[in-house]
Amino acid sequence: MADIDMQTNLGSLIGRPDLADDVIASALCERLRAEGRSDDDAHGILSSARQSESEAASLLRTIAVPAPSAKLTMPTQQLASTRRRFSLGGGFAKLSLGR
Repeated sequence: MADIDMQTNLGSLIGRPDLADDVIASALCERLRAEGRSDDDAHGILSSARQSESEAASLLRTIAVPAPSAKLTMPTQQLASTRRRFSLGGGFAKLSLGR
């Protein structure tokens, strides 16, 4: 059996590296309780997920985790475009079209 990589953040296994291991563990225990299973199974499932076992990793991807709390970075966007003018004609008959 491979050694368990204790440095692997459990949140990164489900695409949420911002979540701490204890948040993932408590969410998994909650999920197991909902299925009528014991919380004691959680340690084995987390160990298997760290060892990249597909069944344990897929179970972790289905647990309910809190929404992200980090602020989203958005680029600054100009709300109004610059006004463009086009002129046709000359002299007295000048037509101006504004966009």
